[in-house]
Amino acid sequence: MKKIDTHCHIHCKRYIEELKRRGWALREVSIIEKAGVMDWQEYVEARIASMDKLDIERQVLSPASPLCYFEDDEFNLYWCQAANDLLAEVCRKYPDRFSGFVTVPLRNVKHAIDELKRVIDAPGMVGVVLGSHLGGKMLDSPELMPFYEELNKMGLTILIHPAPPVDIDKVPAYQRLYNLHQFIGFLFDTTMAVARMVLKGIFEKYENINLITSHLGGTLPYVYHSIDMMWESLVEDHIEVSPKPPSEYFKRFYADTGRPLKAATLQCAIALLGERHILFGSDIPYWMDFNAPERIISAIEGIDLPVQTEEKIFYENAKRLLRC
Repeated sequence: MKKIDTHCHIHCKRYIEELKRRGWALREVSIIEKAGVMDWQEYVEARIASMDKLDIERQVLSPASPLCYFEDDEFNLYWCQAANDLLAEVCRKYPDRFSGFVTVPLRNVKHAIDELKRVIDAPGMVGVVLGSHLGGKMLDSPELMPFYEELNKMGLTILIHPAPPVDIDKVPAYQRLYNLHQFIGFLFDTTMAVARMVLKGIFEKYENINLITSHLGGTLPYVYHSIDMMWESLVEDHIEVSPKPPSEYFKRFYADTGRPLKAATLQCAIALLGERHILFGSDIPYWMDFNAPERIISAIEGIDLPVQTEEKIFYENAKRLLRC
């Protein structure tokens, strides 16, 4: 069965080296160092060999987080440009195998819009990836609205990907135990970002923006009813929020499968979003590096879904949404 993997990362090696120099103790650093024995072309060709074994027609690439959300605007712009240029080069060289999500230095809206316009029309670009926060600034911040207006005019797709939680260096010891701040905190960060954007009315005002929530929607499929209840309370208190319950907007969103899967978790996501809004995604090179796609594929195939549903998840939904 043909597949499009919508959640894949590619590393800008120089950027990771700069993060390491600045003292960022991130898993990305060790992963890129492991892959650093190869240049990007050898690395990509190794991916293609892995893709061919699993009948993956295309990967949709995005840079690894926490790209370009530092306080230094010029640094953010420079590294967004470097990451996007690498992505564009890969897509140009392998147009039948790779597409990409543009990354933008959104802490500076003018820089973000300029960079989006610079690269979005490059071959293979299908949308934009945003971290779940901008170094502590939330995605529903009023100053970001001109950027969403631009996305709305273009009818683009946003991929929301969790960034390391705010003040990660200050996370209490009980959250750091067993790496809970990453494996739970990242999912929560995605949920918080999307819920805030919806309550702010962003998706009421900008109807032409499509949204993909990574990692099967974070925790949205399991807590959306609580968010609806909160919305009802806010309306009763005459607090300005979205005109419709949040779940009405959530149902328009898409979610990728880039997380460890069980039947119950996937069924919850399908119940909220519908089978036409679930996208196969592996989060490669995380979740076991190049073995990540095989692991997710086995999980989906082991859930005993109808063949037509599998075809939608593995291929048809991404083909329709991203036109790749």
